[in-house]
Amino acid sequence: MSTFKGLQFYIDLDGVGSSNKDGMLPLLRRHILAQGGTCAASLQDCSHAVLRHKQQAAYTAARELGCIIATAEWVLLSAVRQQLQPQEDDGLLPGPAIPGFAGHVRQVTLSAITGMDRGITRYKVECSGAAYSADMPLSTTSHVMTTSEACRVPSKKIETAAAHNLLVVSTEWLDRCLQEWQYIPEEQYRLLTAGSTTTAAAAAAAAAAAGGSGGRLSQQQHPLNSQMTQLTPQ
Repeated sequence: MSTFKGLQFYIDLDGVGSSNKDGMLPLLRRHILAQGGTCAASLQDCSHAVLRHKQQAAYTAARELGCIIATAEWVLLSAVRQQLQPQEDDGLLPGPAIPGFAGHVRQVTLSAITGMDRGITRYKVECSGAAYSADMPLSTTSHVMTTSEACRVPSKKIETAAAHNLLVVSTEWLDRCLQEWQYIPEEQYRLLTAGSTTTAAAAAAAAAAAGGSGGRLSQQQHPLNSQMTQLTPQ
């Protein structure tokens, strides 16, 4: 596979992306190398600078050096489709975190989101400014994020969240927060209603949420959401 043959990628996600197996950094590196590209050690050695937001020092430096500025989602989409995708603009986020977001969201964990989707969703959480945990420490976790479909399947995390009155929300909630670059109240994206204690109740709420918010983001999405949700693991 040679989608990235001859291209050198310098990756700087400004402190997010984690080197753990489900982090964005190893996900990007795997796909770059699998498609014939290389990972550069510096901006001076790269053809493409993979960055996260426009307030990074690397953003100004990359522009001065004439590097092509790309997002993580552009790299993944090009790799999955095995063809370089169009770039109308650099598509970077406005800043390192959604203003005030961490004041509403202490820590997020994911339930029943696997593979590439897990890495992408974790990256979105980190880009929002919220803390992420693969586990579910009850002392710090405020939100459990899953999909409407996954919420229909029995899950220990969902049941634990119900028992401890944690917010269980759909991934569409975070997508909208990133799209509008502000905290959006969770109410219409909750997959467990107040007092629900069973996965069956969660499934009913998930069906209602899916029916009520299905197409809202399709018209105008933030760069992080516009194409990453189309990615599927190979």
